[in-house]
Amino acid sequence: QFAIPTSQSSTILHIEVTDVTGKLVNISLIKSADKITGDVHLLAAGPYFVSVFTIKGNTIFKLIKE
Repeated sequence: QFAIPTSQSSTILHIEVTDVTGKLVNISLIKSADKITGDVHLLAAGPYFVSVFTIKGNTIFKLIKE
């Protein structure tokens, strides 16, 4: 799993997870009051990229599934 903290100052609009080829990967996202958690247990081992789109801009995080 991975968690992305949320705050009022940067509202998250959209989250995408892609593999190294750029293919979108389908995962479950669970929203709570202070974070969004992504469930990656069904993904194959390897590197992925988590793109977080907010009202203040976009950020990409590298995720390594073991």
